[in-house]
Amino acid sequence: MEDLNINTVAGNLELVPATLDELKLVAAQWPMGVVFRQAETEPNGLIFQVGEQEAYGIKLQPPDTDERTARALYFNNLALIASALPLYLEHQHQGIMVPCTYYKDKTDGRFESGFAFFVSPHPASKAAGQTKAGVVYDDKLGDGASKMIFDFAGAIAKVSKGANLPVNTVIGIDLRPRLALGTLGMPFLVQGGKVLAIQHPLRKEQPFWAFALRAGFSKLAYAPMITAAVPGPPNAPHAWLDRVKILSLRLRAETEAHRAGSVGQCDRCTAAQRGWTVELEQASGLGDVASDRAGDFQGARAVSRNARREAIAPTRGTWGLGLPHPERFAALAPICGGGDIAP
Repeated sequence: MEDLNINTVAGNLELVPATLDELKLVAAQWPMGVVFRQAETEPNGLIFQVGEQEAYGIKLQPPDTDERTARALYFNNLALIASALPLYLEHQHQGIMVPCTYYKDKTDGRFESGFAFFVSPHPASKAAGQTKAGVVYDDKLGDGASKMIFDFAGAIAKVSKGANLPVNTVIGIDLRPRLALGTLGMPFLVQGGKVLAIQHPLRKEQPFWAFALRAGFSKLAYAPMITAAVPGPPNAPHAWLDRVKILSLRLRAETEAHRAGSVGQCDRCTAAQRGWTVELEQASGLGDVASDRAGDFQGARAVSRNARREAIAPTRGTWGLGLPHPERFAALAPICGGGDIAP
């Protein structure tokens, strides 16, 4: 097994393998899902593309520069991301944030190296009374996405002063698909209040680990990830915003149910919410879409046109899975789930 201890100038940072439950929680809350690794030496795939449809994020674009400066900014930005994590966590967002630095080789010897943020927001991140500017990207990235992005960008700006790390001038804030950003540096994934180290391959010699240690992280769960692309079934929608909307509706319904004190799910659904969706994927042939997204499909019994098998799956997804892919099923029937027993 690979030694995951990282010795830095600030001390020792311990990485421990992320648990399967931690990975399944990420898969459940990421709009395109996760491809789990099949061998210990392989990374997991955080899906950024299904068919021709890509994940979209917000980039903070700096002025163009020369290659040497762009490379220096790339590593500087990694350190800023690590340093900003505690301030971002103070906002207690419940969704997934993937803060990145990017490096893009442009024409005529010009290079660009800035920040990019990919988010899977939770509706709770959308604060009441937000101005129009405060929700400017929500219609493209989901309710609460703008606040998550602005809070992380604000954390970077704040820590740059104390850490003596410069922040490059931002000349544009733009919505961009993943492949438009060139090389992506993806050191961490934040899921709610949990920080996962996800860099792959693991570069222990890079200085940003020392900044993570100084920020208070002496131990982190490690789940190596790369951006992944999977094929999609024909004639089915895969657009990032469509997937975000479906996920957002589920999360909002769950939040409202908890507030109302609704009945809990039956044991089978509770077990399924832990990520037992393999049966569903095998039965329906939608493994590339579901990608073990525990939490997308609650109390659903799916019968494949081909296999004619049943599968239990979590979280109100009978319609979320069945309506976009009716050609893949002979029948879909909800069988259990949470509900309000008030008369």
